[in-house]
Amino acid sequence: MSLAGLMASAGQPLKNGGRIERIQLWNTKGSILSRSRHVLAKKAIELKCSHLLFVDSDMTFPNWMLHQLLSSNRQVIGANCVVKSTPSNPTARTKGLTATGDLVDSNTQKGLQQVWRVGTGVMLVETRVFNSLPQPWFDIPWNEELQDYTGEDWTFCNRLEAAGIPIWIDHDLSRHIGHVGSFTYTHEHVKSE
Repeated sequence: MSLAGLMASAGQPLKNGGRIERIQLWNTKGSILSRSRHVLAKKAIELKCSHLLFVDSDMTFPNWMLHQLLSSNRQVIGANCVVKSTPSNPTARTKGLTATGDLVDSNTQKGLQQVWRVGTGVMLVETRVFNSLPQPWFDIPWNEELQDYTGEDWTFCNRLEAAGIPIWIDHDLSRHIGHVGSFTYTHEHVKSE
């Protein structure tokens, strides 16, 4: 229903008075998330789309989400989605002293913030960004320090950082995003310190 609402409101004017000229909906299915994200990025480049909006199938969001992200005028901007656990944690991190960085709490902040890492569950990327990044864009490598695999979204963030492309999140939007699991996880489930 979230996606139906977004598609229905895509014709509304943007905050700057502009309009979304064309919107296409693609759905990739498969067990290899890295491949799905790569296929979508290649398709967006091939069709000369200005932006690519990643939205995972287990996310809920308001119908104004795309307009909000586009109005930021950022090359890469996402929502600080929460993980499916109780208590939950946000996915956005600032660079910290540990290998996983410091959590970013969207319950206590407003507006936009530049971050070091964020999940790609809800992320808008200017398509031209992919031309500045080496492939594979969404790899799942082994992290020796953590003794675990690094997710494809963090690999994408690594590539962006190496290319000098900042990553932003929208705190106000983030509080309206849900992550569906055994129930819908939101920022209400994040334990603030």
